[in-house]
Amino acid sequence: HDNPLKAGIVKRSEDYKYSTCNNYLNNKEECHSEIMEKIFGKQCDFRKVFENVYLKRFIDIEENEEIVNEYINDGIKEFIVNNEIKTFDIFSNTETLKKLIYFLKENCKIKYVEIRHFFDISYAIMETLKIKD
Repeated sequence: HDNPLKAGIVKRSEDYKYSTCNNYLNNKEECHSEIMEKIFGKQCDFRKVFENVYLKRFIDIEENEEIVNEYINDGIKEFIVNNEIKTFDIFSNTETLKKLIYFLKENCKIKYVEIRHFFDISYAIMETLKIKD
């Protein structure tokens, strides 16, 4: 339901006219899966689920970007301290940059796309900087 939101087509998921989001919010659809029935019962209160889970997880996109940038900055500081290096070392050595990206992804749980945006790195370049497990 949040794809149109992420794509910038709408400001709220429920504003996208082709989405079934409003059906769920207004309880117009019943639970159709066994898993949903086990979790929420036969008649799900989708509005309550949406408000308690979805809205807390997906905050305003600009605010979310600021929070992600803070996490990345904190992660960079931690990486620098842990490795006893200077900021210059990260950008002058590709292997160190790869290690930082890996650290941000694995330890700070930051997505590659968020790291790419933060550093303004193209998709192709990011692919070369990923450490393969």
